[in-house]
Amino acid sequence: HAQIAELYRTHYLPNNMTLIVVGDVKPEEVVGRATRHFAAFPAGDLPSRPVTPPPPDGGFNLRLHGPNLNAQGQILLGAPLPGMNHPDRWALSVLSEILDTHLTRDIRYKRGLVYGIDVYPALYTDCGYFVVYTTADSQKFDEILSEVESQIERAIRGDIGAAEVAEAKTAIRGRLLLGMEGNRDLAWWLAELALFTPDATPIPDLFAEVE
Repeated sequence: HAQIAELYRTHYLPNNMTLIVVGDVKPEEVVGRATRHFAAFPAGDLPSRPVTPPPPDGGFNLRLHGPNLNAQGQILLGAPLPGMNHPDRWALSVLSEILDTHLTRDIRYKRGLVYGIDVYPALYTDCGYFVVYTTADSQKFDEILSEVESQIERAIRGDIGAAEVAEAKTAIRGRLLLGMEGNRDLAWWLAELALFTPDATPIPDLFAEVE
């Protein structure tokens, strides 16, 4: 209990919070009520953020083997990225959508090499990594890795057409809209964006950024 209380006193401070209100409201009324309910809540000194460790030189290759009930295994590939406030964040989202679509169509639906595959940028405030993750029969790993590398090399060459980019943007916009169907859903989106957006910086317009 003492540890939980100390964590609360250290981090749950008004100068470390953002209030999100969504709906048919009057801004001045919201400000008035927020002031009335929270103004007496004292601010405090925030703890310093931990230092971001540098990525390992040359990367690493880790393979784990163990007893399994079946031949299913997992592949996780990752490459270091800058943090979520880097201007390339949205381009990386579109790129990952393109790669995810191609790999899903080819090695899952057409060739049946994997049970499922995900390509996405995992981003934090200070750093991140570009991820390709799949589950498959471990006997097919070499063939899967070869195709993943082929698709990444295609992207590096810039061999991606305008139609692919437009399709990826449409898919991302569709998921965003489905995730914002109600006020509560929209509030969650805004709260997450506000939490990681630097102070005094407007919350980004997701649709404009993706476009």
